[in-house]
Amino acid sequence: MDLRLGTLLLVFVSLLAAPALAGPRGIPFTPGNALAGEISTGDAGDTFLFDAHAGDLFDASAAGDKTGGLFPSLALLGPDGAEIDLSRFMKAAGAKAAMKKVPLPATGRYALVISGDAGTSGRYAVNTKVKPAKLPAVAPTLVGPFARRHIEIPAAGGASVSLALATLEGQTPDILDLLNPDWDPMGGSWAAGLTSSNTGIKGTFALTGSSGVYRLWIANDSEENLTFGLKLKLKRPKAAKATVVATDPEPRVTSVSVDKAAPGDEISIYGSGFQDGCRVWFGDAESTSVTRVGDAEVTAEVPACQGLLPVGVQNPDGQENPLPDVLLVSGPVAVYPLFPPPVCVTDADRLHVSGVSEFVADLSVNGVVATFDADRRTWEAVVPLATGDNDLTLTGTTVDGTPFAGVGPFSTVTRTGAIPVNPESIVADLPNHRAFVADGLGHAILAVDLLNGFSTILSSSNTGTGVADFEPVCLALDATGGRILCTDNRYGLLGIDVTTGNRTVLSGGSTGSGPQWSWPTGVAVNAGGTTAWVAAQNGGQIYAVDLATGARTIVSGGSVGSGPEISGPEGMVLDAAGTGLLVLSPGTKTVYSVAISTGDRTMVSGVAVGAGTLWNRPVELALDGAANRLFVADEYGVALWSVDLATGNRTLVSKSGTGAGPEFQRPTGVAFDPSGGLAYVSDGQGDCVFSVAVATGNRTALSAAFLGDGHHLITAGKLAFDDTGSTIFASETSGWAVYKVAVETGDRTLLADQTHGTGGWLEPNSLLYLEDQAGGVDRLLVGSDYKLLGTDTITGNREELSGSGRGAGTIIPYPNGICRTGPSTVLVTTSHLSGICSVDLVTGDRTVVSDDETGSGPDYYSPCSIIASPAGDRFLVTDTDNHAVYSLDALTGDRYPLAGWGAGTGEAIDLPRGLCAVGDEVVMANRGSRGLLRLDPLTGNRTVLSGPGVGTGPTTVNPDDVIPWPSVHGVHAVLTADVTRGALIAVHTRSGDRVIVSK
Repeated sequence: MDLRLGTLLLVFVSLLAAPALAGPRGIPFTPGNALAGEISTGDAGDTFLFDAHAGDLFDASAAGDKTGGLFPSLALLGPDGAEIDLSRFMKAAGAKAAMKKVPLPATGRYALVISGDAGTSGRYAVNTKVKPAKLPAVAPTLVGPFARRHIEIPAAGGASVSLALATLEGQTPDILDLLNPDWDPMGGSWAAGLTSSNTGIKGTFALTGSSGVYRLWIANDSEENLTFGLKLKLKRPKAAKATVVATDPEPRVTSVSVDKAAPGDEISIYGSGFQDGCRVWFGDAESTSVTRVGDAEVTAEVPACQGLLPVGVQNPDGQENPLPDVLLVSGPVAVYPLFPPPVCVTDADRLHVSGVSEFVADLSVNGVVATFDADRRTWEAVVPLATGDNDLTLTGTTVDGTPFAGVGPFSTVTRTGAIPVNPESIVADLPNHRAFVADGLGHAILAVDLLNGFSTILSSSNTGTGVADFEPVCLALDATGGRILCTDNRYGLLGIDVTTGNRTVLSGGSTGSGPQWSWPTGVAVNAGGTTAWVAAQNGGQIYAVDLATGARTIVSGGSVGSGPEISGPEGMVLDAAGTGLLVLSPGTKTVYSVAISTGDRTMVSGVAVGAGTLWNRPVELALDGAANRLFVADEYGVALWSVDLATGNRTLVSKSGTGAGPEFQRPTGVAFDPSGGLAYVSDGQGDCVFSVAVATGNRTALSAAFLGDGHHLITAGKLAFDDTGSTIFASETSGWAVYKVAVETGDRTLLADQTHGTGGWLEPNSLLYLEDQAGGVDRLLVGSDYKLLGTDTITGNREELSGSGRGAGTIIPYPNGICRTGPSTVLVTTSHLSGICSVDLVTGDRTVVSDDETGSGPDYYSPCSIIASPAGDRFLVTDTDNHAVYSLDALTGDRYPLAGWGAGTGEAIDLPRGLCAVGDEVVMANRGSRGLLRLDPLTGNRTVLSGPGVGTGPTTVNPDDVIPWPSVHGVHAVLTADVTRGALIAVHTRSGDRVIVSK
């Protein structure tokens, strides 16, 4: 079923499948054969087909019959159908024409076309030959332990290859397989002519498939590196001493019975020379129902095709003479947008919108003209986005010229301001109605408009000049200097221009004199902008920094000042008098006062001072000088507190249950606006800034990328779609819960946790939707602690299907990957056992199928995700700590590194997590690169699909699971769960663009 029947699916009537493109049509021959035929008119001709290898030199000479009046012409079409330029190789004089030593540019099927010059006709004879090209030398090639490589052999079909393979180490590799140009195995008989010895492998084998690139797979099944050398020689098939004759009369199409038709209609085709067994073509689509009425008429059913097309009749000898652009094929118009999803959020100013269509001549999305693939079915448009909601609508024209307009909206894309990755410290620039936010993981400073909440990137590696890849920790505003002071673990203290975003190192490293700090965190600045104070987390010292010179002096800590030492200081502000600093220590849950002149330290509020509930992990503070109080952001307590500086008493200002509005997720920074009685709180998990009325505790999300109602997925992990594609199941690892997410809205509903649904403890490590189980009941299979639980998708009630209470065999601790292998069997990965088990869900029985004692190959360390390969012939397993993807034979347990451990090329594999198959490719979540990779399931080669610098939209930070976005009309997106963002993010499989679909 399509997953958006209401808003995404735009259908005028049902969709017809798109035809596959056909290859060239003509009379096959082998170079070396003689060719003969007769041309009746000067605009007619014969086409002969032959297979050749790139680099072959081809000769052909044609002569007209001396008794006739034919002046023959020769043309050569390449495998792509394009005519080859023969101007340097062709000679023609009267009744003779010849091409000499034409280098053939590609491996594949060529078409030699013989025609008559205008006004000439008669018989002809053609001689052909080819000089085979040499195969390129294969340089010595390294194969890592338990890995495999393939050698590409471009060759014409029917050729044979002589092979000599030897290894430098004296050990012989295995030749595993030979794949034809369609990637299909050739079967075992091809290797019958090969012999193996301790010196290598020799012999000859035949290429019995079509022309193209064959792939010879070579494996190293040892624990050592192996380097092999290879010599290949190509041998062409010999031509029989026979003449290929085109003697039958050419078919001629003169007219068709109608000028418009739809797929499935039967039409009549008129002309001459139609033979029994003839075929009918509409453009590149062949009719599957043809009836020969006579020499001058055939009837044919119009196949699935569209547009103004030529119609041709092809006789069994391959001759064809189509009538061009004679039939307009149209039908029920259908347009299926596939990306983006129905509702989504992005911070990008443009988005790749794509889908499929039928019987559409042109299409526009919000006025942007879409481009079509060669099949005229798949389309894409790069659409600019305005701030706020963007309703995507379609306009266009059908193939018969009928316009359609204003269809939609099929999706609503909300463009927010820049969405931070992990907003932490915040400082307010109240005269300009804005706040600045430090985004450490995003390596950026954001500017947030406090009037409308719109955020922009003020400074990053791509915005502003100066040091790159900085990681801002804490901020202070030097209003007199027009700059933000920012601590950075790598550079020290930075000054960031509030207009340009340019970055300058003010103190740290080689800038400024004095003792060096370690892990600078909190920062404060005096009113004149001459002195800053920096707290060092490692050591607990407070430094004074001369902002003119960068010189550093310890003013408190160690041997300077008396009083309790400050352990791991983070937040820091200057007090109202300007003579002391208020410093926050998350570890001791205490606020200290530090006298600048003496360095003496005094506890202000904490475990031993002040009344009221003690906060959980206070991380940053802001001063309300008029009321002599502090506001404290409590990260783990998920709350905002106030502290009376006179007494140290603590009062809850805002959290869940105190104050209305959207809830905090992880408050990490706070700033104060005394004129409005507002606190501005940055939320590191919610990726937003809240405005909090301190009198009531009411919260308003100013800068947010929230989508959907319900509980926020603080740590989204595993994913599954139901069988309709309308509901997403998502696990939350921090809450040990499973949620249902509506695709149409992004709304989240709790399905199961420790108190919802019966069946005991729930700790979801993996999810798999099981449709059509016993009794026709669909259930969600949840891998939880030491069990597999069948979970009712309505009530959340859980039944143990396999575990200590059901089934025999090895208990599976913390199953973190599940792959269905049959109606009632699954494969399960478990990092705790470093292996793969098969589970019978009917009996609950468990069997180890691959581990360090079962099957050959390198040991697993922490196997994670498991899927069937796109070809369905094996399984692919990610190993997070081994930084590898394994290919697994589940029957034998044998495994080898497909990617990683020296296997495959391209982007480095670093902490691989989820896998999913999309067509003949595999998409993998790669935490180390903060994105998704494309993985070739045959070679292990990797390219970046989406991540920093690739694709637009909110960047993924910590992608975990990844699954295909379901649709009966094709897959243009995958869905990934981002643990750090707590979001479900759809990723366009063509462009890498990202949108949030629930958060």
